[in-house]
Amino acid sequence: MTHRSLGDFQAGFLQLRSGLVIYPPQSQEIEKALHELAQNTPTEFILLTDTSGQVIATHGNSNLIGNPVALGSLVASDVAASSEIARMLGEYNAYHIVLREGEQKHTFIAEAGPHMALLANVGTDTPLGWARMQILKTAQRLAAIVADPPEEFVNQEPLSPQQTEERAPEEDIVNLFGDALNALWSEEKGSS
Repeated sequence: MTHRSLGDFQAGFLQLRSGLVIYPPQSQEIEKALHELAQNTPTEFILLTDTSGQVIATHGNSNLIGNPVALGSLVASDVAASSEIARMLGEYNAYHIVLREGEQKHTFIAEAGPHMALLANVGTDTPLGWARMQILKTAQRLAAIVADPPEEFVNQEPLSPQQTEERAPEEDIVNLFGDALNALWSEEKGSS
C-alpha cells in the first residue's frame, strides 16, 4: 500500500491550477477524511483531484493505477461531462456520483463540491449502497474542508504554482529526463 499525502507536495500552501488553495490544516483534514473513507468502505484506491485534473492526494494501492496524473485528468473530465449531461437533462444536483460496475471492482466518481472530484475503487464484495453513502458523505466533508481558509492563514499569500512546483520533493522525472537527453543531444550535435 502506498499513500501520497498533501504534505508531500508542500511545506506551506498548495495552490492548484483550478485556483483552489489548500492550507496545511485543511490538508490534514483531507488526509483524515480519505483515511476514514478507506477504513469504512473499504476502498482499494482513492484519488482526489481538483477540477483541472491536478492530483491532490492518493490513498491505497497505487499499483492498480499506472498513471495517477492521467487518471486525475480523466476523472476531472468525467465529472465535468457528467455534470453537463445532468444539466442538459434537467437533473443536475450537487455531489452527484457516477458508478462504473466491474467484474472485480466498482469505481465511484463523485463531485466533491465545486472544486474537487473524488474517485474511489472498491471491491465487488462491498455493498454498493454502503459504498455510495460513505463516498457521498466524504465528498461533502471534503468540500466543507476547503470551503473557507483557516483564520490563521486569511492574510497570508499562497505560493505561486511555480513556487509550489519548486518545493515539491518529487521532481517531474519525465521533464528531468527529457532535459538531460536534450542537453546530451545538444552537446553531441555541437561536437559533430
